[in-house]
Amino acid sequence: MDAKQRDMADEISNLKGVYEVHLMSGEWDMILKVRASSMEKIGELVIDNLREIGGVEKGTT
Repeated sequence: MDAKQRDMADEISNLKGVYEVHLMSGEWDMILKVRASSMEKIGELVIDNLREIGGVEKGTT
């Protein structure tokens, strides 16, 4: 893993609702464990926060 991935993981880990960030190799670079009161709140986390972080290209829930 390179420093850019670790920096991005650190930034993501500070977001409200993100409880775990794991770096990995393969099709995906990271897997996150998040908690929210509803699927709507998870959607807000993804759209309003994760997609705004530089380097985030795509994701799946």
